[in-house]
Amino acid sequence: MTHSTRGAARVSIMWMISVGVVCILSLTFAFLLDGDKKVAEDAKAVAETERNVARDAQVAATTKRRLVSEVLGWYGGNTDADSNLVAVADAQELLRSVFSDLDESHATFEDMIPVMISQFNSLNNAVANANTETTAAKSTLASSQVSLSKVTSDKDSVIRGLQSDNADAKSGFDSREGDLTRQLSSAQTSVRELETEMNALQAEKRKEVRELNAVIHQKDTQLAALSETTRPFRSPANLNPDGQILEVSDGLPLAWIDLGSANRLVLGTRFRVEAGNLGERTLKAWAEVIEVNEDMAKVRLFDQVDKFNPVVTGDYLINPVYDPNGGFNAILVGRFSGLYGESELTILLEKIGIHVQDELDLSTNFLIAGAPVMQDEDGYPLEVPREASALPEYQQAEANHVQIITLASIQDFFAF
Repeated sequence: MTHSTRGAARVSIMWMISVGVVCILSLTFAFLLDGDKKVAEDAKAVAETERNVARDAQVAATTKRRLVSEVLGWYGGNTDADSNLVAVADAQELLRSVFSDLDESHATFEDMIPVMISQFNSLNNAVANANTETTAAKSTLASSQVSLSKVTSDKDSVIRGLQSDNADAKSGFDSREGDLTRQLSSAQTSVRELETEMNALQAEKRKEVRELNAVIHQKDTQLAALSETTRPFRSPANLNPDGQILEVSDGLPLAWIDLGSANRLVLGTRFRVEAGNLGERTLKAWAEVIEVNEDMAKVRLFDQVDKFNPVVTGDYLINPVYDPNGGFNAILVGRFSGLYGESELTILLEKIGIHVQDELDLSTNFLIAGAPVMQDEDGYPLEVPREASALPEYQQAEANHVQIITLASIQDFFAF
């Protein structure tokens, strides 16, 4: 019995606990529902506030756009707050056509206004300067008009004075004209007399000129004939012997010749050593002067042609430039430089009795042709060097039958 009561009590307690838990959960749920409602109401209030703020901002923005459109002048009216964009673009193009400093890089009115103001100010300054200059020009014009009026008045006074002077001068001129006419007639008579005298003098002069030309022609003919007669004797290249071998060394290539300082012989002079008669000779060797006495000289023999035909006493010495008696005349044509420069070659030739002339004449014995000319007469470089044979002096020498000797020949016959 006791056991059963205890079990019932235990069940009641469980129910009481369950009911209590249910009550607690109900109270908790009711509290939570009440809190969510409060949150929802607060959110609603916040949303309404934000909506009102957004509406006010929209109204303010619309009003601002409308005001901007009204200021720009492209406002459509009614409730439309936007500008007419086509009209705005057309206005910008119009501004660009009016203000030359504007270009496509100025896309907004904010970009364009400073440029327009700057250009407008520049135009205002230009207008102000133009007005200033116009005022100055007007002032100058007024002064000029005053000056012109005075000058005109002075001119009229001068003209009146000149007209009076002209009348007086004309009266004096008429009188003077008669005197001059008489003087002119007398002068013409004198001129005719002088012309007659001058014609007589000219006729006498022409006669004297003809007589003088006849004398000159006769002298030229005689000189040409004399030059032609003496040309073979003046020619240095006629290969006539200049001297002979006196004695030849037995064991050494040395010999003595019959030319010395009395014959204008100098050290270094070279000769062709030839044998045979005057009509036909054969080259045997070359001889170079190495020692000079008054009437003989020692030579070195070299370049012997035939060892079985040695140089012997009596062989001839030939140098076409050298002359024992001297008295030759020569001109230098072409370019001379280095060891055989023009001044050096002139000194060398003078030593052996050859006078270098400044220009070609009938007394010239031979012409020495140098290297090609590199410059013209004024000293400017030539594009193509001119050979000595192309120069006028060379061609004139050929026409006068003057002997031509190259610089190489000089170098062959003189070792200086």
